[in-house]
Amino acid sequence: MANQKYNIVSMILHWLIFALLVWNIAIGWGLEDMDKAAKLAAIQTHKSLGFTLLLLVIFRLAWRHIAKPPALPSTMSARDVKIAGLTHIALYAIMLGVPLLGWFMISTSSYKFPTMFWGMFQWPLLPLSGQSFSKPLHEITEFAHSKLVWVGIILVILHVAAAIKHQIIDKDGVLGRMIPFIK
Repeated sequence: MANQKYNIVSMILHWLIFALLVWNIAIGWGLEDMDKAAKLAAIQTHKSLGFTLLLLVIFRLAWRHIAKPPALPSTMSARDVKIAGLTHIALYAIMLGVPLLGWFMISTSSYKFPTMFWGMFQWPLLPLSGQSFSKPLHEITEFAHSKLVWVGIILVILHVAAAIKHQIIDKDGVLGRMIPFIK
């Protein structure tokens, strides 16, 4: 039904993950323009945000199995339902893939400074350093990490555009399912 909403936990996770993604992308884009000291601090924040996002997305996927999302409106075409499903799968794959690629990246990096998770403890590296494949794997993961961010941005834009289309043109309440104050 069109008036069904996601539960409050799902809504909080959705908007928290979105806000943290925007913050982390902004940090990532700003790294090149920073001096060395500022850059090291920003990289630590970027990595902490990445691992936080990884944990939140894993929790969100688990929560999605516990608290099933509301059904899509019956007025949606089979094509739109399929596109929505594929877009959600792609978004989740990117939200998991980008931080995992980041983890591979720091685990294969020739720079050996610890990743401090919000300054509380050292995040473990994957056992990939010093291997014959470390340098090429680092280059591949660095490339894929940055390019997947762009794919994610495009998918988020499409996701938002589709939600607005459903609200304004279809008037089927899809946007209101994830925003508490919209019907």
